[in-house]
Amino acid sequence: MTANNEDLHPETRAYLQELVESGARPFTELTVAEAREAVTARCRVSDQRLDYNFNGQRKEFIVDSPHDPAGVPLWVYTPTVLTADPAILVYFHGGGFTVGDRQAYDTCCKMMATESKCVVVNVEYRLSPEHKFPAVLEDAIVAVKWVKENKEKIGGSSKSKVGVGGDSAGGTVSSSVAHDVTGLAFQILVYPCVNLTIPYPAYVECAEGYGLTTPVVNWYINHWLNNDAEKTDPRASPVLRQKFDHLPPALFIVASHDPLRDDSRAYAKALTDAGVKNETIYFDGVIHAFFNIPGYFRENCQKAYRRIAQFIQENGY
Repeated sequence: MTANNEDLHPETRAYLQELVESGARPFTELTVAEAREAVTARCRVSDQRLDYNFNGQRKEFIVDSPHDPAGVPLWVYTPTVLTADPAILVYFHGGGFTVGDRQAYDTCCKMMATESKCVVVNVEYRLSPEHKFPAVLEDAIVAVKWVKENKEKIGGSSKSKVGVGGDSAGGTVSSSVAHDVTGLAFQILVYPCVNLTIPYPAYVECAEGYGLTTPVVNWYINHWLNNDAEKTDPRASPVLRQKFDHLPPALFIVASHDPLRDDSRAYAKALTDAGVKNETIYFDGVIHAFFNIPGYFRENCQKAYRRIAQFIQENGY
């Protein structure tokens, strides 16, 4: 698969044109605070355009953590229409470990909960550069273990199966946590970054012009890691893990015009070689970061959420 401007989906064209017309600047030219505000504003506009009405409940829990006295905040979404012994999806938002928060993914998580008829847990993890590697992974492990131990408390049952999911940096977190927390039923990896040591071809092919750029990817990494040596840490680059055959089934959602596109290919191959069931859904003509802004990418997000619902139905019950 190669990226070609002529192949862009109409939703992608409209979104990129709006970025140009609004004068959006690359994050490499912004402070971290400015980048965070830009993400917040974009998600706010997406939510306003969609005006999604969630039929269900959202509750907050604060999980005690040995790594942070403030704990790990969670939003738990329970749709009114819920299957018996519902699956539980623990979701980690994207944002390069540096931007984004649970509010930016509120609508996304509500829509996934409704479509999948399952419980969705939206994790608020610590961000870099205030909290560098491996803080996010520490928070993620604490959150997933707590969910597994408190399934009934958050709307599931003792029989509920738990899986993880996330997009971009959240996909990295999910893939890494799946190695470190046993007994997970599934993993949903939306254009994850899995190898910080090798620039795959898409880093060159999709380096500029499609929203997320290769320089911005590096901007994120530099904020997240303490030093270059950590790029080889298997927790930061999950494809470097030594063992994969113990992992749960995986669903990859991949955008064609994304510098991280080939990361999913590499990780899917590692799972396949280890005999782990996995499936990849390609979104042609679509760019990175479409997943959590359904107000801009209504058709593609609906397609993604429906496929996730099918995958959870197949592996979470």
